[in-house]
Amino acid sequence: MNIETVIGGYVKLRTQRDALKKKQAEEMAPINDAMFKLSSWLHKQLQESGQTSAKTGHGTAFLQTDTSVAIDDWESTIAFIKDHNLWSMLERRVSKSVVTDYIESTKEIPPGLSIKSEISCHVRKA
Repeated sequence: MNIETVIGGYVKLRTQRDALKKKQAEEMAPINDAMFKLSSWLHKQLQESGQTSAKTGHGTAFLQTDTSVAIDDWESTIAFIKDHNLWSMLERRVSKSVVTDYIESTKEIPPGLSIKSEISCHVRKA
């Protein structure tokens, strides 16, 4: 074994892996599209009927609120955290749970952050 042989083998394997990933993505596309359409239909049905979940013998569809917190202005966010000694908001990102707790208790969004919540529909196997 030498460096050239190992690099050649590595490149060959990486090429095979990338080809398999591409093939799998192409094969999965219609499945993912169909699942998205079914989930969208379920979401609409649950909302129109005023339900938050529906249980069947196959599984349960349920609506769930997904929240994300993004930093729009790091300088104002870090200044706010420093000024209010809220270092627990920081991870390698701001802590979603600490930020949402802060918003719930103060009814204010810390500067420099944007909050996005959307209701998504999930299906759990029976």
